[in-house]
Formats: sequence, structure tokens, C-alpha cells
Amino acid sequence: MKYIIAVLLLLSVAISPSARTIGQEGVVGKRDALRIAVQKLCPISGRELPKDKPLKQWTDPESKERFFICCENCLTGKPDPAHLKTILERQAKAQGECLVMDNAITPESKSQVIGGVRIFVCCPPCFKKVEKSQEKYFAKLDDLHAQFLKKE
Repeated sequence: MKYIIAVLLLLSVAISPSARTIGQEGVVGKRDALRIAVQKLCPISGRELPKDKPLKQWTDPESKERFFICCENCLTGKPDPAHLKTILERQAKAQGECLVMDNAITPESKSQVIGGVRIFVCCPPCFKKVEKSQEKYFAKLDDLHAQFLKKE
């Protein structure tokens, strides 16, 4: 009997929802929660991303940028360029400054997808620095996103 209880306990831990990813059960980490709030819109439908249900991720086949989408139907849809433009502008505004040099993001700033996330920098050499120390700069991006969302 003790053996059965031990096995059941181990199984319940192994299939715990906290171990699942956003694509499986909608469990969201801090970084994803910030990205969802900054993205705000579904790139396919243009609807605001729901706050009360699990979200799926969709990856742009060309840029490899990961986006959150509002529903199962959008998994097979194509992004609307107008929605992507709105999301891009919002991402630039939320980041606000180059992650490396702290210079303001301007319309002339460059962007690139690194690790599935769009990053804005003041000049192309900064991309290499971000690629080499992704976690450091993603943590800085998290802080900038949090500051942006507090002001909203």
C-alpha cells in the first residue's frame, strides 16, 4: 500500500502543471508575461491578447521571431502586416533604449531577432554583444518592459 501511494505521489509531481510550458497549459513565466503585455495584439487577428486563457506561440518562418496568438484558429493563419507593424512599434517603444549603449531607440535604430525575440540597438555592432551575452541583455529588456508597462 505504501508503495502504491509513493508511486502516485511521484506521478502527480511528474505531471504537475507547473512543469508545463505555455504551449501546453498556458503556464507563463515572468519573461513571457512581460512579452505578452508588450505585444498586446495577436499578429494574425489583431485582437487584444486574452488575459484569462492559455496562449499559444507562433513563430514567423522568415524572421524566427516568436509571437503569442489569441486562439487556436490563428495557428494556421498568416500575420497581417498592419498588425505586425503595430507590434513592432510597441516593442520599440517598450524597449526605449539600446540594450548595450543605453542610447534612445529612434526610427533609424536597427532591429534583429535574437533567441526568438526582437531586439533594437543603436548600431549593428551591438547585435554581436547581445548575441554573446543573451541572458544579461534579456534581463535588461525585462526591466525595460516592466518599466514601460508601469507607465501605461
